[in-house]
Amino acid sequence: MADKETAITELQQWLRNINKSKNDGPAIIPDGLFSAETRLAVEAFQLEKGLPVTGVADYFTWEAIKKESRSPLNLQLYNSVDNSHIPFPGIHISTHILEFVRLFPGFIA
Repeated sequence: MADKETAITELQQWLRNINKSKNDGPAIIPDGLFSAETRLAVEAFQLEKGLPVTGVADYFTWEAIKKESRSPLNLQLYNSVDNSHIPFPGIHISTHILEFVRLFPGFIA
């Protein structure tokens, strides 16, 4: 399940950076576990973006988080954070998201 942990860690890193850029939202520690804090952060993001609030990182939520995390401020934050714990940071993330969605089409934590 390393692929699942990697995808969750990437999701957590994105949410953490989005929340940092806004000084808002639940504190996220990228650990690869879909914790209650991660679910709350997903729900808060979904609510803010007008998505169905399910706490599930489905395809539309992934795409919205990916888009938000690629804003210039969030990219700067992402690059300033120690990502050594993430096996494939940066440009490879979108490949892993697509693979994650393929492997876990109805992902529910």
